[in-house]
Parts: sequence; C-alpha cells; structure tokens
Amino acid sequence: MRRTLCFFGGYGPQYWLNIRTPDIEGKCDGITVCSLDDGGKLIKLSDIHDIDSPATLAVSPDGKFLYAANELNNFKGLGYGGGISAFSFDEKSNKLKLLNQVSAAGSCTAYIAIDKYGKYLFVANHGSYYYVSRYEIDDFGHVMPSVIRDEGCVCVYKIMNDGSVGPLVDRLVLEGRGHDPIVHGVSHPHCVVIDENDDVIIPDKGGDQIYYCHFDRGNEKLSVRSVFKSGDGSSPRHAVFIKGTPYITVTNEYDAHLTIYRIDRENDCLVLTAKVDTYDPNIPQECDLVDTARPWAIDVRIHPNGKFVYVDNTQNIICLFYLNEHGEIELVENTPVENGGMVRGMGISPDGRYLIITGVSGEKADVFSIEQNSGHLSHVSSIDLPTPTAVAFKVYGGSDD
Repeated sequence: MRRTLCFFGGYGPQYWLNIRTPDIEGKCDGITVCSLDDGGKLIKLSDIHDIDSPATLAVSPDGKFLYAANELNNFKGLGYGGGISAFSFDEKSNKLKLLNQVSAAGSCTAYIAIDKYGKYLFVANHGSYYYVSRYEIDDFGHVMPSVIRDEGCVCVYKIMNDGSVGPLVDRLVLEGRGHDPIVHGVSHPHCVVIDENDDVIIPDKGGDQIYYCHFDRGNEKLSVRSVFKSGDGSSPRHAVFIKGTPYITVTNEYDAHLTIYRIDRENDCLVLTAKVDTYDPNIPQECDLVDTARPWAIDVRIHPNGKFVYVDNTQNIICLFYLNEHGEIELVENTPVENGGMVRGMGISPDGRYLIITGVSGEKADVFSIEQNSGHLSHVSSIDLPTPTAVAFKVYGGSDD
C-alpha cells in the first residue's frame, strides 16, 4: 500500500532569535516522523531527539536517507558554526537512526539540497549579520577555524554509500554586499538548489544578488557562471527550478516579491521575466520579525502540474499564482494561515493533493488540500510541533506517476 510520510524539523535555541525576537524560544531538538493519511490528517509515528536545530531537511532520491542542516553558529559547542546530520530510515519501525554529524564549514546553516543521483550534498551557510568566520580545510578534509569571522558560503559534501556525510569537496565563498549596511553588509546565502543539468542557483540575501553556477562532477567543483543583481533591498531568499522549463522562481525576502527568471544557458546568465508583489494591503502584519513597512516573502513551492505557484509571507498568508509557459505569473488569491504567526517552510505532497506549512510562533504545522483544477487551498488539519520550520516527504509502496 502506498504511504506518504512527512519529516518535520525546526529551530532550536539560536543567537538570532534572542537578538531579534526575544519572545520566541527555539524548542526543537530533533525530527518528528508523521504519516499523512488519505484525508490529509497527520499522525505522529516517531521522533528522534538530541539533534540541534534541524531547521531544513532533504530526503535522498531513493528515499532511504534524510539529511538535516543544523542552523547554529556553535554546533556541538565547537565554535565552528553550523552542522549537517545524516539519518537512515527503517520502514518497519518508522524510526530514524542517526548515521553521523559533521561541521557545515560555515555559520547558521540555512539550507540543504541533494543532487539527482544522491551523491552530493549542497549546503548554504547564511552566516551572521553581526560578525564574520573563516575556515581552512586541511589535506584530510578536516574543517579548521583560522579567523573568528563569519562568511556566507555554499559547501559541497560527498555522500557515502551507507548514506553518511563524507568529506567536504568544495566551498564557495560568496562576495558582495547589498543595500543595508548591517543586514546586507556581507553575503548571506539562504538557499541552494541544483537541477537535473547540474545547474545551481544560490539566492544571496546579503548581496542582493543571485548566483548562477554549475557543478562539475569530474572536478567536484562549483563554477560561477554569472551573478544577477536583483535590486537594492530585495534580499533573494528561496529558489525552485520549474521542472521541464528554462525557468526558476525566487522569493525576495525584504521587498516581498516573487520573481521568475529564465536561465539563458547560451549566454550563461539569468533573465528576469516576471516580478509580482505578495503584499496584501488588506491584511495587517502581525509577525514580530517584521521591522520594516512591508512583509517578508519566505518560501516558494511549485505544484507537480507546473502551473500553481505558492508563496508564503509574514502576513501569515499563502499566495497562489498561476504560471504559464512563457514564465509569466498572475496572482489568483491569498489564503490566511491561522497558526499563530511566523510562517516558515512549506511542502507539497508528491501526489499534489496537499500543501503543508510550518508555523514557528504557533508551534504547529497546517495541512491544506489543493483543488486540482484551480489550485485553491482549504484547511483540513493541523498538528502540534516544537517551533517547526521544515517539512520533507517520503513516499513508498507505490508510484507518483
């Protein structure tokens, strides 16, 4: 029988929550495993503890392994920055088993992604707004701090045959600064995604720019093709490739826009094709994180049909856009999320029937059914979780096709 599982991670205690939102206490110390039944209800199956701040998650292409980015600046008390945790999953017991943990070679590890073969991990280290860290890698692949500075970087790790995280093979330090002297004082990559062509997109919040790169498997290196300047104060945050097309979607955190870019592989550049606001002037802002006149756009997800695009923002809404084959988008409707505030990560079930969104302040995840012809969302259930930020899916016992 076909089953859909959901893995949830979240924020543990971390420095930036104490600085910017002292009323929010990061409570997540592990990963929760739930089943998603045919009616959209989440049922808790198991959890694993003593995993520090597993704020973003990724499942291997074969579904056998789960990886978490530990979003910290002092992982395991070593002062090295964030971390990466690898797990295997037992389908009989529905339990995760920790395989290993390694330093992420950068601070405040904000995103993790896997290539199509499940051979490499790509990790975005956001870095701190308030200080910068340098690292050196010795001949044995060990991470050694050399200067107490914290730089934004993307790291590439090998995945071993047993699913554990192997050696660091490349580390790309981003350069540039953006609009605000503090927030944009240095580069802050908040996401990294890789497609079937091994093209890599890195939204850089701090630099107000987007890196377009390519991963060379033979040399195990990231090469920068071009850097697109997205506009002062835009803060590109999350990106998704639109499968089967030359387009990508990117949310801008600080100006709250959703953007569409065409990847021009002939000229090695990105071309902006659409930019739409996610701000709803009829809805008051309630999130404590918002310290500007506008909300922040957070996550972006694309329905398997390639036509529905969903974006959440700090007005605690999910915006539904229609996307056409020319990379043009149109806002259709906004759906409020009554989860207590500070919406974070979203995920769409592989069969396209449900959208799940996490809410940090309300400490819950909400499930919405997706009307397959219109994309309209309807709330169907919720589950209590400790300061959740991320959801990832595993399907077994059947095919999505």
